[in-house]
Amino acid sequence: MKNRLKELRKSKKLSQKAFAIAFNDYIKENKLNSKPITNTTVSRWENNQLEIPNEYLKIIANYFDVTVQFVQGLTYDKNSILKIINDSYLESLEFHKVDNKNIENFEDLIDDDPFNDPLFSSLCEYLNYHGIKPDFSNSELKDFNYEVKQFWNNKFSFVFESYKIMIFINLGGKKDDLEEALSKVINDKFLEDSKTIISQLFEQTAQKELADFICVKDELVRFGSYEEIDQHINDLVNSLREFESTIQSLPENPSKPKWAYISEDDLPF
Repeated sequence: MKNRLKELRKSKKLSQKAFAIAFNDYIKENKLNSKPITNTTVSRWENNQLEIPNEYLKIIANYFDVTVQFVQGLTYDKNSILKIINDSYLESLEFHKVDNKNIENFEDLIDDDPFNDPLFSSLCEYLNYHGIKPDFSNSELKDFNYEVKQFWNNKFSFVFESYKIMIFINLGGKKDDLEEALSKVINDKFLEDSKTIISQLFEQTAQKELADFICVKDELVRFGSYEEIDQHINDLVNSLREFESTIQSLPENPSKPKWAYISEDDLPF
């Protein structure tokens, strides 16, 4: 797994040479026994051409005030998770050669996502529903400056309340698994925010039976008796009929929101 030295160094706005000088000063000031390093060593560490020795891992962790596991790329902090969200969004825009400031029809990007990236799709669904997009150019997104970080943090701080994400912060894990977890958490929040009377009625009348049927269907149609199959079908049909009989008295769902950028000052969150 690639270490995070380059990411940490850039967060301090230091070149490799400047970091080597500052790092050597840190060793000297703290009266450590480790030998000074060169910018060539920094380059080799960052590019995984040379493994960072354990004694330097500890010093690097103390210098940047993070854990050794984080330096090694084994765990994640809040900033690194926000960057994963940012980079997923940016990657698709760059593939389409579209600058974020010039986006007119966001749904086209979702439908034509070449990476089939569930995190990108869940991000877009959530942002689109709330009628806002990051007001930054691709270049600004790539720089991942303070304003960009604040945008993602303000809009997606809820992900850090999820136990699924806290597992990665405390114990680490693969980046692909973290992206999948983020997608699930964001999609769940979108579904919660976009609830209507009709969707809540479906949850009360038919969702459990539908989920149960999907869960057992493969085994049921291969090994179930006629009676067992018939019973499961009747349970599902009856729940759907109950939903159908009640839905007519409810107000229509609102139309699915189209992309409509509004000012952050107008947002309720």
